[in-house]
Amino acid sequence: MVGFPIMYMPIYLIPFIMSPLVTTVIAYPFLKYNIVPAPVYPVPNGTPGLLKAFIATGGNIPTLLLALLCLVVSCFIYLPFVKAEMRLINLEHAKIRSSFKR
Repeated sequence: MVGFPIMYMPIYLIPFIMSPLVTTVIAYPFLKYNIVPAPVYPVPNGTPGLLKAFIATGGNIPTLLLALLCLVVSCFIYLPFVKAEMRLINLEHAKIRSSFKR
């Protein structure tokens, strides 16, 4: 969250809440039916998200694939909101440009 305050960009509040919920729902059956093991090893701070799950399970490849799936799903959740913000930014830039042309 460092450098990305939600209070200054309220358009990201919905995906900020929805993304962890959806990825948790995706990961739950994998953990419940022992398709991937539960994390048991400590992971150093600063480890990238994909590698964090991989290292915490002792190098389990299905866990790495599940983490990659969750990352892709999160990207698709954020994508419409990023596009909407870009449209808003482009509108603001167009207003500023038109005010200078007068």
